[in-house]
Amino acid sequence: MYQLKPNQETFQVIDGPLAGTTYHRGEHYSKIPDTEKHRFKKVNPPAAPEQSPGKPAAKKPATKGEK
Repeated sequence: MYQLKPNQETFQVIDGPLAGTTYHRGEHYSKIPDTEKHRFKKVNPPAAPEQSPGKPAAKKPATKGEK
């Protein structure tokens, strides 16, 4: 995973396979443009919420009028 360095501003890729992709500070990305690697730092992926193995996620109760 990659993240923009703190001193880098938001930017949009204009050519290549990632054309049209916008990168923002504070966001995590798995793909970054090779020509802009210097703008990013490698980070660990954000931790997913822990869930007990074999237990489905809790569902919210239905409200009046929902099925």
